[in-house]
Amino acid sequence: MIDAWDGRIRRAFSPEGPANRPAVDRPNPTGEIADDDAADVGRGVGLGPLRLVFRPFDETIGHADRKKLVLTDRTAVADGRECIVLQQGDQTYWVDPKRSFLPLRYSRVFLGETVDQNDIHYTQDKDLGWIPTSWDLIRFFPTGSEAGKSGSKFSHTESGKVTEYKINSPIPESTFQLDIPPGTWVHDSIRKESYFVREGGKRRPVLRGEFNGKNFEQIRDSEPPSP
Repeated sequence: MIDAWDGRIRRAFSPEGPANRPAVDRPNPTGEIADDDAADVGRGVGLGPLRLVFRPFDETIGHADRKKLVLTDRTAVADGRECIVLQQGDQTYWVDPKRSFLPLRYSRVFLGETVDQNDIHYTQDKDLGWIPTSWDLIRFFPTGSEAGKSGSKFSHTESGKVTEYKINSPIPESTFQLDIPPGTWVHDSIRKESYFVREGGKRRPVLRGEFNGKNFEQIRDSEPPSP
């Protein structure tokens, strides 16, 4: 799946259709254009470490609330370094006071049990300072809500690695324009349109009530009925 968000509009393409849409007779390519909840792209778990390092208090994709973040009297060790601990409700942040207060670890608690733990690793750029190079996320499934059980059960891990970076470089608008192939059904919630993309960029509108869950190809390959 390709997902692009420029801070205003989200554009997405899935060759087999998004998982949150009702199942049809078989997977089909779909596209989406939207401005509502578009920041979910930036809030995704996979990008959490980057948001935490570069945009921790951003109103749209920020990770923490500066009004609720509390400095505790606790210290803890993360990545072999002694950190001070900040708390925000069920979220805990380990920051390195000797390296510009870099966040080294983030964890979240649910029902009294840790469900997320994210560790961030850095390298020092001679011009730009400390740059995150990789991160590891461990996710747990809380069992405290189950009768007679307590503790957390391991769920899965996720990891990310930076292969190239540029800081504060201009990004051309073309970066966020997706090349959606012909045959894709696009849902545009901004213009309140639904259409198939055809060769040469032409569009075949899909009228309300025209799709019955099984006639994807029939609509795609036909002309729209008269109003």
